[in-house]
Amino acid sequence: MTPSEAAELIATWEIIANAEREPEVMLRETNLDEAIVRLNRLILCGVADAFYPLGYAYYCHPQYVVTDSIPNRQCYQALKKSVQLKIEPVLSRLYLAYDRFDHQVYDEALVWLEHLTTSHFAEDIRTRFCELRLCCQIQRKGIINSLDQIEEFAAYVRSLPGWDPCPRLLLKVLATGLPHENVTLKMERVLELLDAAYPMMSERVFRNLACHTPAK
Repeated sequence: MTPSEAAELIATWEIIANAEREPEVMLRETNLDEAIVRLNRLILCGVADAFYPLGYAYYCHPQYVVTDSIPNRQCYQALKKSVQLKIEPVLSRLYLAYDRFDHQVYDEALVWLEHLTTSHFAEDIRTRFCELRLCCQIQRKGIINSLDQIEEFAAYVRSLPGWDPCPRLLLKVLATGLPHENVTLKMERVLELLDAAYPMMSERVFRNLACHTPAK
């Protein structure tokens, strides 16, 4: 990579970072479109380091959620190429797992997370990694069969000093799964674990999950 290509890569990362902070969807999309054009140009010049930011830009793109859109299709390919080239393999695997989770391919998502541990990630990403792995396991095995893993996750979160993130993905998975599982007898245990792990969150958030539980 030449000095000018390295400078272009850094400048493109800044565009992606600015896009992530942009509240307006249209402006965020425009910024990410520009970043994607720049990264594809770098790849054509043989800059392998551009594959991970390209996959990440596709993942952050507002059109990613649209089935069969270019970001939706190309995110996986760019990140997989990054892993093959051993460019940012840890973060590439993490976002490959997110991509497969979003496509409901949970077994493959767990494959991408294999051999990764919290020690591979910066502190602000570790909880997200653990949450994603737990959500994949819940989607594969169901809530009742994942209580041990939920307890392990809750214990891990409680061990983090001052760390009180909102488990948005986990809440979504639980709220989606509860209507399809006979979990009334186990629900209180799940709520206890989550309440203990996230004491700064309103108890009502978790209690609302109970509303999805089928009546006996």
